[in-house]
Amino acid sequence: MTELSKAGVLIEFNDSIRIFRTDLLTSKSCGNKQFKLTSNLQQLKQSGVGRVLTFGGLWSNHLHAFAIACEDQGLEAVAVVRGEPTQDSLLLNNAIKHGLKVSYVSRSDYRKRHDEDYVDELLHKLDCDAHLPEGGSNAIAVTACAEISSLVIACCGRPPAILALAVGTGATMAGVVNGALAGQKVIGVPVVQDRQVKSCISEWVCPHSKAEWMLSQPADPPRYGKVDQALLEFVLQTYHDTGVILDPVYNAKALRSLLKFRGFDHAGEDCVFIHTGGLGGCLGFADELMRVDGPIAAQLLGEVKQILGFAD
Repeated sequence: MTELSKAGVLIEFNDSIRIFRTDLLTSKSCGNKQFKLTSNLQQLKQSGVGRVLTFGGLWSNHLHAFAIACEDQGLEAVAVVRGEPTQDSLLLNNAIKHGLKVSYVSRSDYRKRHDEDYVDELLHKLDCDAHLPEGGSNAIAVTACAEISSLVIACCGRPPAILALAVGTGATMAGVVNGALAGQKVIGVPVVQDRQVKSCISEWVCPHSKAEWMLSQPADPPRYGKVDQALLEFVLQTYHDTGVILDPVYNAKALRSLLKFRGFDHAGEDCVFIHTGGLGGCLGFADELMRVDGPIAAQLLGEVKQILGFAD
């Protein structure tokens, strides 16, 4: 699926941590979404599905990657979006250019996205054949994400002691655990407080998995879409020092938290932090980043737009 010959896929961050950049494995920086979506959409297409429904917010990287993946597979992409048409989003607008059809709903209606009757109603209303859950997280996605561990090991040569990554729904982490080797430890950093995420990961992890895994304390601030000044400074400083773009929603929160994690021995552990993509998250905080450091932020945001394939 992927190409490991690209320069910069594995970079040194400090003496103990290297960053494996899934955001560089394909064009448009789909990151972990390329694993979660490709297998799902291929199976749907093989079963005769032509029009697929999913869910997301105005700045959803999932929706952006979903639109591109459906376009590649020759499927029609439909999204139920939490918000109003008057709320502008560069990321969603670019997804629409890739063929995404959008239906806006209120926050109260959006909360029903896990209700089977509500989903069936939407499928009928929007003339869709099937749907993918928000984020594309399901058993098929977990199986596909196991490849990430193999790619990291192939790129490193010697298996690292620790694999670490940001955790949202837990599907990517479960896949990484399933693909990890005996003796490896997988550390997940939740980017939102979710009491159910540990049980979800437990259900998805294969009973025969030989890797050890754990969740650290949730990253701070522990809510989607919430940032602080120090986090934005960390995003820009990391970009200035390494050239790596960390989105403030997932990867910057997780890496910053990992550096503070008491259970992680910075000086003695060989750790690879898996960058899961999601660069579009930077665009949602463009104004805030510009206020922190305009010149560096402008360079970062320009590179994000170029990577994501935005027209000038």
